[in-house]
Amino acid sequence: MIEWSSTDRDAAPADDAPRKRVIGWASRMAAILAGLSCLTIVAINLGGLTAATPSAKPDAESRSFFYHAIHTRSIPGDPDGHFYINTSFGDEQVRFRLDAAAPIVVLSPGDAQAAGVKTRGLTYATTVPTADGEVRVAPVTIKMLTMNEVTFFDVDAAVADHELADSLLGESFLKRFESYAVENGALVLRW
Repeated sequence: MIEWSSTDRDAAPADDAPRKRVIGWASRMAAILAGLSCLTIVAINLGGLTAATPSAKPDAESRSFFYHAIHTRSIPGDPDGHFYINTSFGDEQVRFRLDAAAPIVVLSPGDAQAAGVKTRGLTYATTVPTADGEVRVAPVTIKMLTMNEVTFFDVDAAVADHELADSLLGESFLKRFESYAVENGALVLRW
């Protein structure tokens, strides 16, 4: 019970019920969170939760207090030696070619419009290197790009001043992943 001093008595609220309800709710939430924390620690110590890594072993050394899921996407190489990644911008489907030589995502004007980028009035004042040579571009931001089960927001990109054979996924896209590598002829992306 809360005691009011004689100096606080005049400042005390007439009805203390709302304050008591809030304190009661906060106490119950703290007790529930403490209970859940204890259950989690017990589950971890009994081996119920382990790190989700390819090398995870069911022994005591692999037990962890944190669960970290690793998602992997393997993209087979094309016979032409390139990697192609199908993406979408809402309902629009766009096939990109991976180009690690390009520092950013480079869109053809047609694919930029599919991504919702307004190409009218862009200033093509910059050039970027690509595997096919230098391309004049205008910097833009793609609001949302989806690759199967993963969606990226606010992707730095550029629109080429002419149509390209393929829009390019450059280094700025690859850096959004935890890791990437070519393994057995396939591009493996991990996030």
